[in-house]
Formats: sequence, structure tokens, C-alpha cells
Amino acid sequence: MLDQWEREGRPDCWIVAWLAYREAGWDVPEMAQPVSAAEWVALRRWAKNFAYRQMSGADGRSSRYTQLLDMDRDLVADTVAALDRPEEAADLWPHESPAPITRELRAEAIAALAPRLMEYGSLP
Repeated sequence: MLDQWEREGRPDCWIVAWLAYREAGWDVPEMAQPVSAAEWVALRRWAKNFAYRQMSGADGRSSRYTQLLDMDRDLVADTVAALDRPEEAADLWPHESPAPITRELRAEAIAALAPRLMEYGSLP
């Protein structure tokens, strides 16, 4: 399923990649949430490879979220919280860029963080 979504360029791929590291707040109804440790490991492996594939062929400078890679460390927790809880993103988002209140904006923000996906994804 993920290979097909990737070919189609669905924003859900970025959301799944984020959730693979967060292991909480699963909100991808078209895909069953992993249950076993092995399923989570396989999903994280896919997420890591997906992010590398996307980074190698993308021009991140065109994103409205490019500033996220240079954000102050004190903004990281609020940024992660907003990406974890899209229903509260408008209230939590600590940046001047648009709050990621749609799946497309959320995916774009996650994509901008791709080089730090594993680091930010593993935060509490």
C-alpha cells in the first residue's frame, strides 16, 4: 500500500513516516496501525528509506516550512506537539508559517523536517 501511495505522491506517506517514529496518535484510517514490535521496526525502516528517497530528489527551498530546520531548540517540543495533534495545531503551532491544520500542510511540514525525522520523531 505504501509503495502505491508513494508513487501517487499522497501526503499520507509523510504522515505515516512521522507516525512510524512517534508510535502514537495513529490517524491513517486507510492503513492498520502496526501492533507488534516487528511491524513497527519494518514501518520505521520504510519511513527512513522513504525520507531518504524524497530528500534526494526534492528541492526543499520551495516549501513554506523551510525555516523549521533552523528553529530554536525551545520551539521543537511545541512543533512536535502540533504535528502529533493536528486537531490542536492551530493553537500549538509556534511559527509564523501556516499551522499544519490540513493533511497536506501537515505532510509538508513533516517533509521539511525530513533530515531530522528520526531525531524529532523519537522525542517524548
